[in-house]
Amino acid sequence: MTRKEILAAAEKCVCGDREQDHGSPENNFRLIAEFWHTYLSAKCVAAGVHVQLDPEDVAAMMALLKIARASANPEHIDSWIDGAGYMACGGELATLGEKGLRINRGGPGMTREEIAIKSCEDRIKHLKSAPPHHYGKRQRERAIELEKVKIKALRPVSRERVEKVWRGEWEQCFEDWRKQIEGDKCSRCGFEHYGTSIKKHHFCPSCGSPMTGEAVEMVMERLEAIFSARNDD
Repeated sequence: MTRKEILAAAEKCVCGDREQDHGSPENNFRLIAEFWHTYLSAKCVAAGVHVQLDPEDVAAMMALLKIARASANPEHIDSWIDGAGYMACGGELATLGEKGLRINRGGPGMTREEIAIKSCEDRIKHLKSAPPHHYGKRQRERAIELEKVKIKALRPVSRERVEKVWRGEWEQCFEDWRKQIEGDKCSRCGFEHYGTSIKKHHFCPSCGSPMTGEAVEMVMERLEAIFSARNDD
């Protein structure tokens, strides 16, 4: 086939058959970008990069797939036709479509968690400001909720949260109804101890909850060490 014939075949695919079967590139590639974004984010956050894809990125990567196939089998004409079609779609989306968000590598001094949180916040802004026809209502709400869950998981645990969610208290309890044998009970898990007082123990031996202010300090020091080690990797 000549280059004119290849381009004509690509035009027939992207403007006719394929569009009728799969929908418009801007809608179809945007959905693919959403799926790839979720997958790549899970893979790349640990490396300090939070990935956000545009529909034209999907077109470019699909073109690269076709280039790889053409390299393996140069005589298979469909790879050349499809590659030309994907590049045409990507060019249209990049020059005429609305730009989305790009890879966010953060600023100087930002930790990996801060970079990822910033990207999640940027993505929420993008989802909220995107035209209504770009996302269905349920899809938009679910995507925003997913980003909020990511932010919550990425933010360092505060002392207030440790105090509110993890800390327990030693409460008075009795072994029988006559209240002759006094003991201590964990307010978090209900573990009971009788005999010598257990209140000097900083952590519950059953559930591990911090039970004293000193125990909370120990937890915070350990969490800070973990986050510091992750950022140094």
